[in-house]
Amino acid sequence: MSQYFPVIKDVISPYAWVIILVSLLGIGASFTPLKKIEAYGSNKIGYFMLYFVLATIGAKASISNVGDTLVLIAAGFLIVAIHALVLLVTARMIRAPLFLAAVASQANVGGVASAPMVAEIYQKGFASVGLLLAILGNIIGTCFGLLTGYVCRWLAGSP
Repeated sequence: MSQYFPVIKDVISPYAWVIILVSLLGIGASFTPLKKIEAYGSNKIGYFMLYFVLATIGAKASISNVGDTLVLIAAGFLIVAIHALVLLVTARMIRAPLFLAAVASQANVGGVASAPMVAEIYQKGFASVGLLLAILGNIIGTCFGLLTGYVCRWLAGSP
C-alpha cells in the first residue's frame, strides 16, 4: 500500500510510509474498543513483534570497511562524548529521572533499534515511550540534518 504514496527523495521512502501508516493505525485503534485486547495478552505479542523488527534492522549492519573510516569513527566517539555531557548536564538541571535521560540518549544515538529495549529495562511497560522518543529524535535529526546539508551546500557555493 505504501507504493501509492509519494516518495520524497532523501526524506520519505516507501519504508517510511509503512512506519507512518502502521503508527497511525495503532494510534487510531487505541481510541476504539480494540484497546481492550490488551487485557488478553496482546502486549506480549506486540513486544515480540517489536523485538523481531529491531533484530531485523540490526541484522543489516555491516562493518566490512571499518579500517577505511577510522577518522570518522574517532569523530563519532567525540560527538557521543559531547552528547553525553550535554545530556547529563541538562538532565541534572531539569531534575529528570536517570532512566528518562538514558532512554532519551539511546533514542538519539541508537534510534528505534534500541531505545524501546532500554526503556523497558529501566521501567517495565515503557517500551512505547522509548519508541516515541526515538521516532521524535529521527524526525528532528532528519530535519536538522537536511537543513545542515543545504546550508553547507549553500556555503560551498554548490547548486
